[in-house]
Amino acid sequence: MLVLHKEFQSLATMLSTTAQKVPQKTAVVFQNETTSYLQLEMMSNQVANVLQDMGISLGDKVALYCINSPWFIAAYYGILKVGATVVPINLLLNINEIEYILSNSESKILIYFDVFERNIIPIKNQLPYFKKPYCYWKSNKIGGSADYRHHC
Repeated sequence: MLVLHKEFQSLATMLSTTAQKVPQKTAVVFQNETTSYLQLEMMSNQVANVLQDMGISLGDKVALYCINSPWFIAAYYGILKVGATVVPINLLLNINEIEYILSNSESKILIYFDVFERNIIPIKNQLPYFKKPYCYWKSNKIGGSADYRHHC
């Protein structure tokens, strides 16, 4: 039987705790823009709320196909906050490899950036487990990381 340390916290709890203790401290630097712990906490809560609204809950799997950015981290934590399992997809994989992972991971949703849609469109109708085929972020700033909006 696994015995956890009395001060054990999940990753999602650690983010929330850190955001309360040092809200304005920099958590992420991406393309010369900083994201504070409070901002990251708010972003991850936004993702968690969208996932809950879509019916994602404890034990579900959520695929994540995003560039390494604050939104990747927010999505990762948001997935954990609803009790789901993150299925990260490497950006270097080809379409067949992506389809294999999505078809065999039992992921119920795929979160991805709009720039990767060309890799998703050919396969999204062939994915057996998806409750809703996709949820993506579309940038309002071409080439930038700021102000992504989700579309589900």
